[in-house]
Amino acid sequence: MPEIQPTGAPWPRAVLGWDGTTWRVMAVDAAGNVQVRGEDQLFSFDEPYLEAQQALAVAAGHRILQTGAIPAGDIHVVTNIVAQNGSSVNPYIYVAITRGGVDYVVTRSTTPVVGEGIQLQCKLYLIPGDVVLAYFRACALNDNIFLWVVGYVMTQE
Repeated sequence: MPEIQPTGAPWPRAVLGWDGTTWRVMAVDAAGNVQVRGEDQLFSFDEPYLEAQQALAVAAGHRILQTGAIPAGDIHVVTNIVAQNGSSVNPYIYVAITRGGVDYVVTRSTTPVVGEGIQLQCKLYLIPGDVVLAYFRACALNDNIFLWVVGYVMTQE
């Protein structure tokens, strides 16, 4: 690709990318979407990834909420996770990614405020089989617990 300066970019459909030394024009389709293909794919978007799990009036004790497993052929990018007990204070809440039967903790909180829970703004890549889980320690009888996961599904090239 030829070098181009931001002031000399073809207008209006030009997206410029900095390769560390020069500005380069990136391919854009008629709808204005950046076109990235194959091994050069850094970002793509297929659809939103939105999942909500809840358990109402749970029994007392330790409780887990988890998302469904990521389907074969998909890569999901998680950008925000919220885990909340809407009824009482848990002494401990953690959020993890489960991959291959192992929990990888991504955030935790001790004694979060009732109804506030914990929130993680992130960029986590989930591959087929991965799940997001929230572990609530020592729920009280009839607690209402929630897990929200937001992000997007990448396109497959």
